[in-house]
Amino acid sequence: MSYCIVRPGGMERPTDDYKNTHNLTLKPRDSTFGGQVSRLQVAELVTAALVNPELAANKCLELVAETSAPAASLAELLDSLPTEITKEEQEQLAEVEAEARAELAAAQAALREAQEAVAISADKLAELNDALKEAKAAEKEVRGEVAGVLRDGKAASSELAAAEAAADKAAREEAAARAVLEAAKKAGAAGQLLSAKELQAVAQAALNPPAKEQAAPARAASPFSLFAPKPAQQQQQEEEEEEEEEESVAARPVSPLAGLFGGRKAAPVQEEEEEEEEEEVAEQAARPASPFAALFGGRKQQQPQAVEEEEAQRVA
Repeated sequence: MSYCIVRPGGMERPTDDYKNTHNLTLKPRDSTFGGQVSRLQVAELVTAALVNPELAANKCLELVAETSAPAASLAELLDSLPTEITKEEQEQLAEVEAEARAELAAAQAALREAQEAVAISADKLAELNDALKEAKAAEKEVRGEVAGVLRDGKAASSELAAAEAAADKAAREEAAARAVLEAAKKAGAAGQLLSAKELQAVAQAALNPPAKEQAAPARAASPFSLFAPKPAQQQQQEEEEEEEEEESVAARPVSPLAGLFGGRKAAPVQEEEEEEEEEEVAEQAARPASPFAALFGGRKQQQPQAVEEEEAQRVA
């Protein structure tokens, strides 16, 4: 915007008649030091600047009254001083100022948005703090509940382990009872009676089975593995076990109840049965042979010895 600056000299002593003996002079900015001027002269100059704004625009007026100054009109005095800035420069400055004002307004708007965002963030932060406090309280409560559950779970695990141990013990005792019963049946079938010590040994073997050796890695099954011959060592071991079992059975005393379980009978009974079989064979041999016995696979009729000899001679 256009401006006009007035810088008068000392105005304390001069009166309104001061202009009659002292003429007004105008000088540019920062060029006058000292001097006096009346208030009336200053008021007349300001009035002239308002009347002629194009002459006083963009100027700094330093005025004093001197006796040696030539007389001149106020318009001439205003026109004699150069302007401090041209109109073009003033317009450029106005544009720059407008741009600066626009940037300032944008910066102020961004500042307001930032302040609003900060306020929203502060509210969210307060909400998060409240949620964090609630979460910590819930976590504390859950920890208390979980601690009780863990204690109960530990006790339940102990009870489960005890129950598994009891079940395993019961299973081993059942297996021992089955083993004892099976051994008793086998001994009864062989006509023997097991002693209490032997039964106890069978039970202990079932209760405490030997640890199994680590199994060799399984090979691919062959379709002909069922018909493959057994290793010689395994076959020999099985034969030795069968022989030992037969010897042990033969060495045991024969029970009178063995016949009920299909075991080995006592010697006198066996001899009587053999005698009965021999008598039946003798009776069958004494019976006359039927001529049709040969057709059904029976015993042929005995021919006389002479006929047999004649047939033999013919064949020869």
